[in-house]
Amino acid sequence: MRQYATFRTQHDYAVPLLEVLAGMPGHQAAPRVIIAEIDRRYGSLIPPEQRERVPSGRDIRWANWVAWERADLIRQALMAAPAAGIWAITSSGLQWLRDNPTAIRLGASPQPRRPRVPKGQPKTVPATPTPRPTPSESEQERRALQLYRSELRSIRDSLAGRAARPTDEHLCDMVQFCYTFELYQEACDLFALVDQPATNPWLYQRTARLASVCANKRKGRP
Repeated sequence: MRQYATFRTQHDYAVPLLEVLAGMPGHQAAPRVIIAEIDRRYGSLIPPEQRERVPSGRDIRWANWVAWERADLIRQALMAAPAAGIWAITSSGLQWLRDNPTAIRLGASPQPRRPRVPKGQPKTVPATPTPRPTPSESEQERRALQLYRSELRSIRDSLAGRAARPTDEHLCDMVQFCYTFELYQEACDLFALVDQPATNPWLYQRTARLASVCANKRKGRP
């Protein structure tokens, strides 16, 4: 049982995001379904200031943080994007949840307190649990590299006309991927393919901001 405290930072949403995905059919769902489920389960832990819109006026701050945290989890091979507009937890992500049943943040697995033994009662030494096998760091890195190469190949094939045009949601995901990995030219080229009327307004505006940042980076601007 995880004892969550009030969510104060972006990283506080990582484990809740993984938990929500683990409970979804097939361990995957559309972003709007995931956001709604996080709000349903953990809404009482989201402070009022995080329910305000960011300065652009489009995004709700905490939902925006969840989207950024998803990019971090993909880099760590704990999440994946199996299809356009779908977020999913990987087998490594599920294993992390099983191996860290009380952790409320990645890399933080608090040890449970041992009950105090009454005075005069002999102490017993608890049995050492058998550790569950987990993917080695090299395996996780190899998996992350495979995902990176696969997505990069898909992006370049799409831009070169060697593949069918991705959906607009997938194009937006590709733009975020390129922003994350500093592929600024590709991000700008992909954004030019996005059909604004066919795209969710929140997603389009968020992608437009990323593309604007990429355009500035490409020109050497801060």
